[in-house]
Amino acid sequence: MTTPHQLMCLGKDHGQYGEVHIEDCSAHNAVAITVGSDRESPSKKYKGDKDNQNEDALFVYDDGENSVLAVADAHFGWSSSHDLIELLRQSINASLPKDAQELADRVAQLHSSGSSFPNSDTTLVIAIHNRKSKSGFGLSFGDSTIALIGPQQSGAAVNPHNTRYVSPERSQTLEAQRATLFQFKTQARDLILAFTDGIDECNYRHAEFSLQPEHLLQLYGDIGCHPRKYATALVEWALRGVDGHPGGQDNIALIVTEA
Repeated sequence: MTTPHQLMCLGKDHGQYGEVHIEDCSAHNAVAITVGSDRESPSKKYKGDKDNQNEDALFVYDDGENSVLAVADAHFGWSSSHDLIELLRQSINASLPKDAQELADRVAQLHSSGSSFPNSDTTLVIAIHNRKSKSGFGLSFGDSTIALIGPQQSGAAVNPHNTRYVSPERSQTLEAQRATLFQFKTQARDLILAFTDGIDECNYRHAEFSLQPEHLLQLYGDIGCHPRKYATALVEWALRGVDGHPGGQDNIALIVTEA
């Protein structure tokens, strides 16, 4: 049996403004993480740790047939996203959930205690995709995104956003019935994206002046199905902003996976 490729990136390890960490995870996946580029961003007022301004985290797992993509975007301290992604990593390494309900039940069991940021909570979006069946399922809390990019795709989020945020220190927030569950289908040459709102709100709290689905599709038209090239170009665009509007005003965690 082939050893799965996997990669976890935690925002507290990537806190220099204007710097982007980009890394491959097998030939099928690339990730990017950055604190952003605007040192005076209005998002800074919601950071719980002034010494660690990047509160995002990500995890990707790929065994050749199945891919797992997960990103989390914390508020008021990095502990909720970092702890939850680490707990998820351990759970996925034990076994892959077979469907969205099993995933939700598994996430509901994740628990930690005693962090330095008791008020921290986080978004969480997870997608699990099977290349043979070209189908996937997932779970979502908050406003992080899974999007499909390709010749026949819309670029819109496949997971409905909500305002339910979670913390592994408060088990009731992770109850399965609070999660939004979703399913999706892919086609040849598609890319699956998982990202926090440093992409679609790169101009903080102004989605209308940030990267939209049409921008994601435009970039695919320029680059095609190349995860690392796409991830690099998308983050660069988010950091510089759209049509002269400010960019780089929030943390970014991004996974790009070849479907």
